[in-house]
Amino acid sequence: GVRQKIEIRNRRDFKKILDTGIQGGGGTALANLFDEVREMRQPYNAMIIMTDGYLTPPENVTNFHITWVVTPGGTTTGLKGTVVNMPDYMHTKAAA
Repeated sequence: GVRQKIEIRNRRDFKKILDTGIQGGGGTALANLFDEVREMRQPYNAMIIMTDGYLTPPENVTNFHITWVVTPGGTTTGLKGTVVNMPDYMHTKAAA
């Protein structure tokens, strides 16, 4: 299930995430993710999912825009929405 929900409401929230970091591990399980988001106090229509991409992509994501952030060594196969491949992104930023 969902291990950690982080709501970003403003720049301060985002800066806190950058300062403290995000920790994962244990596999990407999306079984009840979208139901949990739909039931949150304030419903959202967009989300960022950080993953290695080794998962079964969700089929019913109606009304959600998903940005997938794929970690080094991961795969983007089957991911729909916006996909940010971290190794490619980091290489582009370093070259700029």
